[in-house]
Amino acid sequence: MAGTLAGQPADEPGRRAAAAAAVRSVSAGAAKPRVAVVGAGIAGLVAARTLAEAGCKVTVFEKSRGPGGRCATRRSEVGPFHQGVAGFGAQSAAFRDTLAVWQAQGWAAADASGRWAGRPTMNALARHLAEGLALRTEHTVRPPQRNADGTWQLATAEHGTLPGTFDVLLLAVPAEQTRPLCADSPSLLQALAGVHGQPCWTLMLGWPPGVAAPALPDPARVAASPVLAEVVDVSALPGPAPTAGPGWQRWVLHATAAWSAAALEQRPEDAVVALLAALQNLTEPGPPVPAPAHAVAHRWRYAQVAEPAAAACGWDAALRLGSCGDAWGGGAAALAARLSAGPGPAAVPEGVERAWLSGRALAQAMLAGA
Repeated sequence: MAGTLAGQPADEPGRRAAAAAAVRSVSAGAAKPRVAVVGAGIAGLVAARTLAEAGCKVTVFEKSRGPGGRCATRRSEVGPFHQGVAGFGAQSAAFRDTLAVWQAQGWAAADASGRWAGRPTMNALARHLAEGLALRTEHTVRPPQRNADGTWQLATAEHGTLPGTFDVLLLAVPAEQTRPLCADSPSLLQALAGVHGQPCWTLMLGWPPGVAAPALPDPARVAASPVLAEVVDVSALPGPAPTAGPGWQRWVLHATAAWSAAALEQRPEDAVVALLAALQNLTEPGPPVPAPAHAVAHRWRYAQVAEPAAAACGWDAALRLGSCGDAWGGGAAALAARLSAGPGPAAVPEGVERAWLSGRALAQAMLAGA
């Protein structure tokens, strides 16, 4: 089955069958499984909401102060910045149908080119998906303990051992953070062994009213830059005018993965200088870039995955342990998504869509007793 990992030890069939029966009891009216979801990005929230709507008792743990992952919006005195994903595409029919529902509800919209974003800001997607869920922020989950009865005991860096146990543990964090948490599952470790997240430095710039920001650089010159991968005028994105910093021109610069990796451990203030210099190079021989009144750099250590695992998700039924996120969905799942979009060459869906597909697939695998 797509998204289900093989490779369990030969003495596991009995435990696997017992785990499957326990999960299938969700629809039979038995005790509802207690599910812990680690990570409140798109994948984790989609999995959590799907399971909660099926009657499971779900708790989501997130190490940051709020949900969203890279679908993030940073608020500032000069207005909001989409410091992560500025927009995303939709290939699969299922994801397009969901986006149409979100659009009707007013928290997603597409631009003229068909690129989607949250409305009024990118993190609206996570806020709405998290509504009604038991979400515990600032909880950095440590490697879990599996008890003799098969339940999971969690502890966090901030709060120590947490009260209660969980029947199911789902990991919706980058592969580098997943591997220490799924050490009990050889199959999950094997599937994620070659999956690595690429870093990205971003620079948020702001010019006040009355100061003319430079014209956006030629996309062809950006594409040829060894430093900058994208320059986005977030003040020009659709949506209501910000209540903070009205009239400010706001840009977000995304550095290339190669440059970000080479500069991974540099200080944010040094990243500001280097990325501003790269922007200046792209605008020459035109007028110099006026000094921004607001310049803040942010490092994403795991921004995107170049080569995701082939399956839609990872589900170890014997351990009741799963993994989802944009680290998955690079193989058959991507092909199925592309074929459902119509004729054309198969392509791996973008990270946001992979995360959505993966979170849904993992929840479905668990509910089916896969």
